[in-house]
Amino acid sequence: MPLQRKIGMWKDISIEMAAWDGVEASVDLSCACMFEREIGDAGWVGGMQHLDAALGGALSALRRSGVFSGHYLETLLLDRVPFAIPAQAVLVIGLGDPDIWTPKVSAMAAATSVRTAMQHRFTSCAFAPSLLDAGLDGRVISGVAQTMMEAVLEAIGAQAKVTESGLASAHRLRRWIFDVGASHFDQTAESFQQALSAKARRP
Repeated sequence: MPLQRKIGMWKDISIEMAAWDGVEASVDLSCACMFEREIGDAGWVGGMQHLDAALGGALSALRRSGVFSGHYLETLLLDRVPFAIPAQAVLVIGLGDPDIWTPKVSAMAAATSVRTAMQHRFTSCAFAPSLLDAGLDGRVISGVAQTMMEAVLEAIGAQAKVTESGLASAHRLRRWIFDVGASHFDQTAESFQQALSAKARRP
C-alpha cells in the first residue's frame, strides 16, 4: 500500500495526499501535468513515463503530432482508459514552457483539475504536478505545495458560491488527493497542512 495521509477537510471535501502516480491512483478522475517539452529534452521519468506507457505511448505521440502540445492550461480529458489505470478518466493539463515555470503555473493547473472534477460530478480526484517527471530541480519547486493548496481551496470555495447562487447543481466531490513522492512525504505534508490551516483561520 502506498503512503497516504489525510490533511484535513474543506467544504465537506477530504483533502489528502498519497505517494502514488497517475497510473496507480484509485479515484474517479486522475490528473497529471505535461510541459511542452522536458528539461534538457531527456524525456519523461517517473509518473509521466508510467502514464504514457500505460496509454500505449499515446501521450508522447499526441505531443509529437501537435494534437496535444502541453501549452499552458491546455487540457486533454481521456474517458476511455485501459484496465491498467484504475481511474475512470484521466485529465492531462498543459504547463507550457518549463523554462518560464513558476509555482503559480502549477497552482492554476491544480485549480483547473478540481473545477473539472466538480463540474463533471466526479466523487474523487487525484492530482499529480508532474514537475520532477519533467526534470525540474527539487530546489526550483520549493514552496509549490502551499501555492497549489491555496489554489485548490479557492476553487472549491468559488464553486460552492456558484452552487449557492442557484446557477449550478451541487458537486459530488468528496475526496481530493495530491499525488506526491515518497522521498519528501512528511515535509510536503507539513506544507499542505500549513496552507490548509492558514486558510481555515481567515474569515
